Amino acid sequence: MTRSLKALRLIGLLASSVVFGLTLSHVLQSPGSRGLDGPTWLSVQHTFYGGFAIIGGLAEVIGVAATTTDTVFSRRRPRAALAPAFAALCLLGTLLSYFFGNRPVNSKVADWTPATLPADWSSYRDTWETAHAVSAILSALALLVLLVATIWPPAAKTKKSQTAEVPSRPTTKTTIAMAPSRPSLDRTSHRSGISADSVSSNGWARVSDFVEEVEEVAARAG
Repeated sequence: MTRSLKALRLIGLLASSVVFGLTLSHVLQSPGSRGLDGPTWLSVQHTFYGGFAIIGGLAEVIGVAATTTDTVFSRRRPRAALAPAFAALCLLGTLLSYFFGNRPVNSKVADWTPATLPADWSSYRDTWETAHAVSAILSALALLVLLVATIWPPAAKTKKSQTAEVPSRPTTKTTIAMAPSRPSLDRTSHRSGISADSVSSNGWARVSDFVEEVEEVAARAG
């Protein structure tokens, strides 16, 4: 993970934790708020929650921007981009919950007085508390996903080089028929220009002459 991604991840974690902390505080005080009567509840709304919308709204906008940018930078690694994308959707959900749940109630409550408090004021209170509970759940999911992805980052998927196995060709043992070596007489006669047939005929002539000489010697001796 590069330094820019680390910085974006840190900003996303901080923004998610701020949103979760603020919305969780609303959820924790919800049982006590529901036990108040109309004028007292209206007085609390006018007194205690001035900075929540400003800090919470900034944290939600910064968190959406940071996690969205983190997703764009990690788009080449789908598994790494999954966590910031999910966190961005969750934080965007907290913004929508504020604009469609809390903001309409806040705009009406700002103009109310104990004398003009409507009879159905408790329904507005319930809508306001429910919207904060939804935001608390979404921000908790965003924070949890980013923490898990930071502590246990997904391993980079390596492409295994697939080598095609070439079937080994059967090695055929070729036997080369060795031609019988010619006698040295044949080689020498070939070099000297004398054919092998003439050499063999001369040899037989010499043998026959030797046999005749032996017969003559035997006749003389007899």
